[in-house]
Amino acid sequence: MLINGMPSITDVRSSIVSFVEDRDLQYAMTLNENIYLGRSHSLEIVTSGVRLLPETNGSTLGKMFHDSIDFSSGQWQMTKILRGMMNEASVFIFDEPLTFLDDDKRTWFNDAVKALIAKGKAVVIIPHESIDIIPDHMLYIHRKEAQHVEYVQ
Repeated sequence: MLINGMPSITDVRSSIVSFVEDRDLQYAMTLNENIYLGRSHSLEIVTSGVRLLPETNGSTLGKMFHDSIDFSSGQWQMTKILRGMMNEASVFIFDEPLTFLDDDKRTWFNDAVKALIAKGKAVVIIPHESIDIIPDHMLYIHRKEAQHVEYVQ
């Protein structure tokens, strides 16, 4: 969206950074509306992730309506990750992305992150458990003490 001929701060921010936070963001919309939120493009990586979620036949998600379909915590987590990956950002930040994900979704996430990195994107993961991705750099924080580790591949 242009304001006085200039892109809005929201457009600029989302083109630079995509942040998937730990907070529970569940919208009473269909699955596609939850993921795309007005964006018209579809990324191959997002399409492959949607296949790991149950078919909803266009039903509203959540508990708001009597005919809504409620997702499990892992399915909502996957929806948030897919929503974050819809941005054409340069930097992707994921806060506790593996929480509630089953093994298939964790494998998909690891592959998706590798695909983002292969496209030249910067990826920051804030895990609270171990992950299967070997980073270029890691900042390990334990009891308010930080230790930087650099990996050479």
